[in-house]
Amino acid sequence: MQTYFSTFDIHPRDRVEYWRNAASRAFVELDCRTSIGLKFYCVIRRGNLGPLSLSVVETNACEVRRTKREIARTRSDDLLISVQLEGTVFLCQDGREARLDAGDFSLYDASRPYLLKVNPGTRQLVVQVPRELLERRLGSSAAFTARTAKFAAPVAGLASDFLSLLPGRLDALSQTSAAERISGQALDLIALAFSDVMGGNSRLDRSVARSYALLRLKRIIEERLTDPGLKPSLAATLAGVSHRYARELFAEAGTTLGRYILKKRLERCRLAFEDPAQAHRAVGEIARAWGFVDASHFTRVFSAHYGESPRLMRVRLNGK
Repeated sequence: MQTYFSTFDIHPRDRVEYWRNAASRAFVELDCRTSIGLKFYCVIRRGNLGPLSLSVVETNACEVRRTKREIARTRSDDLLISVQLEGTVFLCQDGREARLDAGDFSLYDASRPYLLKVNPGTRQLVVQVPRELLERRLGSSAAFTARTAKFAAPVAGLASDFLSLLPGRLDALSQTSAAERISGQALDLIALAFSDVMGGNSRLDRSVARSYALLRLKRIIEERLTDPGLKPSLAATLAGVSHRYARELFAEAGTTLGRYILKKRLERCRLAFEDPAQAHRAVGEIARAWGFVDASHFTRVFSAHYGESPRLMRVRLNGK
């Protein structure tokens, strides 16, 4: 992410006005007020991921308003999602107030008035979303504004973790062909989290929920590949789904849960065989490190998958 603007090089008496003008260009036209006078500061770092605009905002105490006056001057049909990274913010819109502590997030609509009451030492990720992209997943967003998706909730916590990772990887991700797909996954998780907040009453498509469950299963598998005790039933339990449902998800993807676990372990072993830095490690040691407990079984399944034995592949790839 690139620094969009910072008040640190601005004379203290001009900082609030500078922030108001710069933030209005970055998001939508806003008004900003603060009671701390010359101590006020703000930094915004900004970047894009497909159709989404992401900004990390660091500031101390202030109130940010978008009133009917600002709306009349600059109309916007975007939706904004604030993910609280540090500190506490209160978001007010549509007669509701949402408290956001670290990890929480909430939605607000730039086409209607809102107020952000920002406590000192706040850092937020603000995701600016074209309305149609989120409402395609949620239905009308009006029922979801100024409602807190709590980090402690399972789906909201996963969505928050996913969104919070994006700023650190944004420069690299934005240059890849995967940017559109990743932004779509981010919106799917956001929609799922808000659907959960409202008790599952949104128009969220069933296939999105299944995609999320499959994503969660794959994440659990990646985290536990080194565990020789990782079996399909355990993976399903850890992901919070039934073994039957897990089998259905992988059947839709053209495989089974057990074959997927085996394939991922074999891929990790193959990558180790290709790595010159691991040339000193024995084949059996690498196999055990990735959850294989029987050497002959490992050799048999590896040879069947890749068409050559582990030792022959290693010689071919590394000369050792």
